[in-house]
Amino acid sequence: MVAPLTRARADEHGVQSELAAEYYAQRAGAGLIIAEATPVSRQGTGYDNWPGLYTAAQEAGWRKITDAVHAAGGRIFTQHFTPAGCLTLREVIPESAAKERSRSMAWLHAFADSDIT
Repeated sequence: MVAPLTRARADEHGVQSELAAEYYAQRAGAGLIIAEATPVSRQGTGYDNWPGLYTAAQEAGWRKITDAVHAAGGRIFTQHFTPAGCLTLREVIPESAAKERSRSMAWLHAFADSDIT
């Protein structure tokens, strides 16, 4: 198993790079890879070159990684990250961001077995 660790190999738009796909594929022999924490909204991004999962381009970047890992016989999943406590404070973020978080969390709930909010 490959434990989670921030790799920060995405571009300035949060899209995973070819280097990230190579990195993860090289570790597919470990069996299970737990990828880095991955924000599900722009407001959840914490630092530069952090891969997101809230745009079509970001999804395509992660698809390259999952395809490479699966081709090498491994399994991978991302940690969907959202700073939920901060994103609920209207003094901290504008209402439009709170609405984006709600849409992101609704998407996550569609794939979760339990309540994660």
